Amino acid sequence: MDLDYDTQQAKHTKAFDAVQPASHWKDRIDATITLEAAEEAGGVAAIESAIVHFTATVPTVTYGVGNVRFTADGYWAGPAGDG
Repeated sequence: MDLDYDTQQAKHTKAFDAVQPASHWKDRIDATITLEAAEEAGGVAAIESAIVHFTATVPTVTYGVGNVRFTADGYWAGPAGDG
């Protein structure tokens, strides 16, 4: 079942909020969060999808002990960048 735009956007926003840079959402992403926080945000796959959605860059995901790190070039450094 496909989600309507508003519902999908809300899911992306919730997931992206877990990893977006504090400085500016378009900056490079380098966030380590607990696995619990990732699940609360919709799961690792949802966060990966949100990063692609908002930044047009593909994240690297690295699992640690009880945590997961997301890195990505971010919007400004990516193909859609305006900076």
